[in-house]
Amino acid sequence: MKSACVFFVILTLSSGSKLPEYLTKCSKSDPKLSECLLSSVKQAWPTIIKGDNSYHIAPLNPLKITAMHVVVGDNQLVGAVYNALFHGLENAKFKEIKWDLTKKRIDMKFLLPTSYLTGDYTVTGRIIGLPLEGNGTEKVTFENMDNAHSMVYGTIEKDGKEYIEIKKTQMSYTTSRLSLDIRNLFNGNLILGKAMNEVLNENWSAVNMELNPYLGNAIGEIYSQIIQEFFNKVPINDMLSN
Repeated sequence: MKSACVFFVILTLSSGSKLPEYLTKCSKSDPKLSECLLSSVKQAWPTIIKGDNSYHIAPLNPLKITAMHVVVGDNQLVGAVYNALFHGLENAKFKEIKWDLTKKRIDMKFLLPTSYLTGDYTVTGRIIGLPLEGNGTEKVTFENMDNAHSMVYGTIEKDGKEYIEIKKTQMSYTTSRLSLDIRNLFNGNLILGKAMNEVLNENWSAVNMELNPYLGNAIGEIYSQIIQEFFNKVPINDMLSN
């Protein structure tokens, strides 16, 4: 979720706090601001991923997701995941971070070599033209998940300091392989469930094409919610110097 290294940091809202010492405070006027932010992220991520009780940073390996909803098209497919765990953030490879102070926009690109999501699910609708319905447990695995996450924000003033308020978020991704293991499809019909899993995995590229960007945006919303908690706590001038 720190200048943009904030990525996934889980913090409680309270009075303004200084930037954690393991994060580099970059300069707004630095022509190489993006390089400074990227360096800060790469250096601090191993610390952030482990959590920091003094900053109420929860461990992010795995990332706990209470609920995530995905609606494809005009209710073509409606799904949700509950009590989920997302693994793989500890190996994130940050590639680019841009903070446009004029447009009030932050963009991050990062690669997750291998990541997977496990949890309870419900789903109903159609995917690649086939009916899909069930509720149970699932595991979704991504190989080389290449993410592009953007946030457009406004600012609010609190106690004389300026804070970021995210207004819009968007995330897309590409993956070299998507694998699905969905249990208890079609009211527990093992034959239909096995056949559907086989079809979905054989046609994973087409499945991914239909799910993305809906799934990407759903994951991006979770990232942004966590990042917003950090922005609630640390004012802009404590993240970036003049």
